[in-house]
Amino acid sequence: MELPHESLGGALEAALAAYEEAEGALSDLDRRVLHWHWAHIEYGCAAPLSKISLAHWNQDEEYGGFGGMHGMIPGGYSQVRACVYACVCIRTRMLKSAARRRSSQ
Repeated sequence: MELPHESLGGALEAALAAYEEAEGALSDLDRRVLHWHWAHIEYGCAAPLSKISLAHWNQDEEYGGFGGMHGMIPGGYSQVRACVYACVCIRTRMLKSAARRRSSQ
């Protein structure tokens, strides 16, 4: 079955509008839960719902996706970048001719 060329976000918004027209507005709690799930999809796809293909958004599911435990870094992933920046000499507008690793001991 060929799906229309629209975004997953557009389809979800249309489905929500149709549901609310038939059943009434979602409660604040239900809306927050729904938006949490939508944000989880955006996180997993690394894109806003408006940029995710309705037809192909879950194409890795056949192959098991990225299974296993998920983890987050308390305080955010920017700490990884800050640590790398603190340990690596970064020079701009320079040609690189060699790289060396210094022992931390």
